[in-house]
Amino acid sequence: MSESANIKASTIHRFLKWQKETDSFLLNEYNKSESKLIIVDECSMIDIELMSHLVKALIDDINLILVGDFNQLPSVGPGQVLKDLIESDVVPKIELDYLYRQDENSYITELAYEIKENSLTDFLKPKNDYQFLECHTTSIVPSIKNICTKILEKGYDYKSLQIMAPMYKGIAGIDILNKELQEIFNPKSAFKNEINLESVTYRENDKVLQLENNPDDNVFNGDIGIITNIIKNTKDKKTEIYIDFDGNKVVYTQKDLYKIRHGYVISIHKSQGSEFDFVIIPVSHIYHRMLYRKLIYTAVTRAKKKLILIGEPYSFVESVNNNSEYIRKTHLKEKLIQICINL
Repeated sequence: MSESANIKASTIHRFLKWQKETDSFLLNEYNKSESKLIIVDECSMIDIELMSHLVKALIDDINLILVGDFNQLPSVGPGQVLKDLIESDVVPKIELDYLYRQDENSYITELAYEIKENSLTDFLKPKNDYQFLECHTTSIVPSIKNICTKILEKGYDYKSLQIMAPMYKGIAGIDILNKELQEIFNPKSAFKNEINLESVTYRENDKVLQLENNPDDNVFNGDIGIITNIIKNTKDKKTEIYIDFDGNKVVYTQKDLYKIRHGYVISIHKSQGSEFDFVIIPVSHIYHRMLYRKLIYTAVTRAKKKLILIGEPYSFVESVNNNSEYIRKTHLKEKLIQICINL
């Protein structure tokens, strides 16, 4: 957002000045922000509690613009704020029917619409920016390794490429894929320091994913960084791990390693709110518990320039057909409607 608008942007937690020790916000109903205009992006990810804290901290005559797509995955926390606001018809809304992330003639854009409308056509036919590679589940891992090897040979790096999968466990899960792809993107070397955490090895130049919010260091759940240095036996006999999150360099110790995991492959849930030039998504029946329309729609719309789906076509079709999701009982929509009736 900062790059696009050339204006400083922040997370909601940082804007509200979240206090880690007390789990509270300095900006609140008693100490409001003086901002006149607030634009909030990716609003489908905001749960009811965080939205409550946000609106309490805003002045009454605020201009508040909420941007989001409720066809994507809902918030991790309770509620479906954006969906309820839109369906209540009590606030002005504008529906954008063009995806600006891709080029005008991109098939990624067309595929996203087809998924949303459950109207798949020729998704098996290769396009300039898209390809579906059919293979059995047991071939997914070696096939992805082969693709990534060829991608490196063409000059891409793992910073512009992102693999996303629905589940961590299994023969084609995130854990196995990360371990295998580390040897493709960042193999063991006498010139790279490394550190072990149980069965996982982290080494210099590894791509890693942050797993929790850490506002003090301006690092948040879902941020992707690169391990630049691992320094062992410092003056206080600790191992220090230096991770660069897009220019924001943060120091971890060995006890902090639970806050990260390898980021060569990430979950689709963790990808929400991000975009990548090149995206690879495995699709298999082994993910069946997690294959549903909103998930696959979210995954596909993360790709900007190139998208590769790999696996079983019938599993992809089933995921698009599966529009089931947990019913969230929020009553927000009903309350908004009732307020307007009473005005």
